[in-house]
Amino acid sequence: IPDKGEVVAPCDATVETVFDTKHAVGLSTESGMELLIHIGVNTVELGGKYYTAHVKDGDHVKKGQLLVSFDMDKIKEAGYQPMIYGNMTWLYQNYDFERISKYPIWLASYSISCPMEDKFDMWQYSNKGQVNGIEGDVDMNIYLQKK
Repeated sequence: IPDKGEVVAPCDATVETVFDTKHAVGLSTESGMELLIHIGVNTVELGGKYYTAHVKDGDHVKKGQLLVSFDMDKIKEAGYQPMIYGNMTWLYQNYDFERISKYPIWLASYSISCPMEDKFDMWQYSNKGQVNGIEGDVDMNIYLQKK
């Protein structure tokens, strides 16, 4: 969770793509792992406003190197809310739930039921969904309303 509007490389990698809207960066590692770092849900709608890319496609980056900076306050003022996204293992290994509980948490867990449903706000249950008018598979999500 950035305390300031900066996203840094989580590991040594090659920049595969910097989206034109600068809200997402794709990386690959020498071991073949691919990462997509996405800064904000639906922030593609901003068209790059409030984002500055500090890398370009093909760059080799080191762990901790600045990838993208962004104006958190302006993005919030534009109506976008900070949120945490990850799978169960990653969330538990990298975050203290006490610290991140002030943010909505979006869990990616491809299963028939949402584990620990009371801790999460959104549940991505599949990446094999089909939607009329969209070619190919799409992610399927459920908003978990708190009781």
